[in-house]
Order: sequence, then C-alpha cells, then structure tokens
Amino acid sequence: MHLPTKLLNQGTKLLNQQCWAWGYDVRRPAGNLLLDYGFARQARPSAETRGSSAYHFSPAHDARVTLWTFGVVYAVAGQGALYLNRFVFDPRLLASHELPPNIWLPEQLPPHARPQTPADWERTTAMLPAACRWIASYEQWVLDTQGLAYRQETIAAWSRAKMALPPAELPARWLAFVEALAATTSDE
Repeated sequence: MHLPTKLLNQGTKLLNQQCWAWGYDVRRPAGNLLLDYGFARQARPSAETRGSSAYHFSPAHDARVTLWTFGVVYAVAGQGALYLNRFVFDPRLLASHELPPNIWLPEQLPPHARPQTPADWERTTAMLPAACRWIASYEQWVLDTQGLAYRQETIAAWSRAKMALPPAELPARWLAFVEALAATTSDE
C-alpha cells in the first residue's frame, strides 16, 4: 500500500504551513503559545548547537507529540512512532515510541522507514489520522483562544503567505485530510 501523490502533496502543504504556525506561536510577543497549551520545551544545550529546540506534549495517556521546526513525531505506546517531515510529507515509522533525548536535527532521529508490511500499514493508518486530528484540535484551540486575527497575522508574516491555506479553514482542512486518508486506506 502507498498513499497517493495528491494526498502526499496535500499533507506537505498542510504540514509546512503548520510548522510555520508553530514556530510563530513560539515567538509570540505575549509569550510562547506552545507552553501555554501545555508543551514542555527541550532547548538546545547552547547557541552553538545546530538545530531546533524540541517541544513535547501528551494529548492522551499513551500518546506523545514532539515538534521541531523540521517536523513532528506522533508516538503511541505499543504502536511505535510516526515521523512527518515538514517539507516532504511521507510518513515514516520508528520502531519505538520512546525517542532518545537531544534530537535537534532530522538526521539525529532514530532509524525510520516507510511502512512496508501490513502490520506497518496498520500502525500508520492508526497513528496518522490521530496525529492529524490532534493538529486540527490544536488549531481550533488557537482560533478559540487567540482569535482569527492572530492566525491571519501568523500567515501574513510567512514568506509563502500568498500560497497559504486560509487560517480559518485549518482545523477543517486537517479533518478533511483525515477523511481523505480513510477513503484511501479503505480502497486498498
């Protein structure tokens, strides 16, 4: 099984914009919005250390989200973890739901690969929609607590603003992506 190119391209557009938005949330003049949401920040040890700080959040007792500027890992105890690269939406599985400490760059992630076996695809089709639903819920929280004007400001500050998806639609776009995933995987 594989995900259609159209869906992968849609995921890339969504995640690239989402990572920009998370970065903007970190730099928010009123304070780091990810911390307000409940994330824990794992800062790089020094300014000389290349890469991105990591942000960790547990949306459920058995799940954990880790964000960097380069992507996101959605991990579930007993299922492993799913890595989504910001610039190339091509879901990759990690063997364990436990990430090693001190990951600042994508090349520091543990080995990860495209799903190959039916068991791999079962894990992917469980974790990927859950990750996307969580992102949708985060975006809805931002709209509810910060207002649409804040997210419009977020996108206006992005160099790709002219190609961006409308901020008011982001939660619905993530949920529509989940529906498209479900339709694709049920066709297999």
